[in-house]
Amino acid sequence: MQRSICLGATALLVFACAASEAVAQSSRHPAAQRDLEQRSASTARQREARSATARALEVELAQHVEDGPALLERADLAALQPTPDPAMQDEPAANGDAAAQEYLPAPDHGAYYDDPYFYDGTCDATCCDGPACHVACPGPFFAGGDFLLVRPHMSDATAFIRNEASENGNNFAFRETSVDFDYDYEPNFRAFGGVRWDACQSELRVTYWNMDFSHDAPLQAAVPPIQSGATIPAVTYNDNLQNAADDPGDQIFATNSLQVNLYDVDFARRVTFTPVSCGNWCDPCCRPCPGWDMQFLLGVRVADIDREYNSAVINAQGGLAGSGVVTADFIGAGPRVGISGRRFVGPGGCWYVYGTGAASLLVGHIERNMERFTDDGQITSLTSTQADLTRTVPVGEIELGVGYRPSPWLTITGGWFFQAFGDLGASEGGAAAFIASDDTNILSFDGLTVRGEIRF
Repeated sequence: MQRSICLGATALLVFACAASEAVAQSSRHPAAQRDLEQRSASTARQREARSATARALEVELAQHVEDGPALLERADLAALQPTPDPAMQDEPAANGDAAAQEYLPAPDHGAYYDDPYFYDGTCDATCCDGPACHVACPGPFFAGGDFLLVRPHMSDATAFIRNEASENGNNFAFRETSVDFDYDYEPNFRAFGGVRWDACQSELRVTYWNMDFSHDAPLQAAVPPIQSGATIPAVTYNDNLQNAADDPGDQIFATNSLQVNLYDVDFARRVTFTPVSCGNWCDPCCRPCPGWDMQFLLGVRVADIDREYNSAVINAQGGLAGSGVVTADFIGAGPRVGISGRRFVGPGGCWYVYGTGAASLLVGHIERNMERFTDDGQITSLTSTQADLTRTVPVGEIELGVGYRPSPWLTITGGWFFQAFGDLGASEGGAAAFIASDDTNILSFDGLTVRGEIRF
């Protein structure tokens, strides 16, 4: 319709100009006719130029009319796109908006913010998916705990000695067998907490271990009657303090308990290597992760280890024929050093395998107390001894396992650990020749550990 209006207006303009000139020519003097014709020719040329210009404008207008909706649509889409503000990508909003302050600066790819597998910054538009593109990273504090399923081992775990005798006339043969405490795996725990700084490469951690064990040696069968022609029973028993169950009908039993409390304060420094790409939901910001990292630690360990042994001999009448109690309490402290490493695997590096090794050297005191009671029906005696000794105890630790990080705030690990204390594994009593032949004297532990860590 607009094109038709333009064409009609142009035709009407041409017709009006022609009519006006015809009327003027009929009324003019012939002498001026030539001048008029000359001016008419000039006017015609001008009119032709104007007509050409009008036709070009008509074509351009028609093109704009046809392309108008598409141009308007593109203009509307462009108006909806926000204009990036370079200043907002350098630092968080400074207008006091608390919500804006929660989000972190624009990414500096290749620079580490958090621990080695969770980086600072907003997401990479090429791989981030959904509303999780902007995630406030966890705070610097962390805490957690371990479920431990642990079994202790001692170089000397003797409960009592079984003596077997055989005689042939004046010839005797004796055989001694150690009946040991056979510990099972028992549940215990470990707790820890601390703070990280310097882009989470530095860490101060406090750890508490609690391991408590108790075991009873089974009550043994009564000493058998003396056989015909023999002078002594075929089977007798002795506890670690040489209380003897050697009369027919005597029985013996023993118990042992062990309590371990460890306190570690460690400073650790982490080094990361070989960044790799990520790309799954476990890192909402979709930032690079290291292939592996290492952590070096230096700290202090305090140990409080208490051990107690109890035994009793019951005679045939049910009375107490003898008993013994031995306690040994060690308290020491010393330096602790260690190293750990992690190798990240799987999409996004959310899974990893790890290994940890540490060593301590504890200097402290061990206090021993022994009491022995005997009653043979005629003489009753009570003997007590006490000693306070200085000991230097070396400690070694190894832990191997796997870890998984389902979110920036939670880490779960599971593994197996070993720990050994030198010079704390021998009985404080004196069970026949078994103590004299023991030259290892190691108290050790092994077991399962399952850990959960949260960050806030």
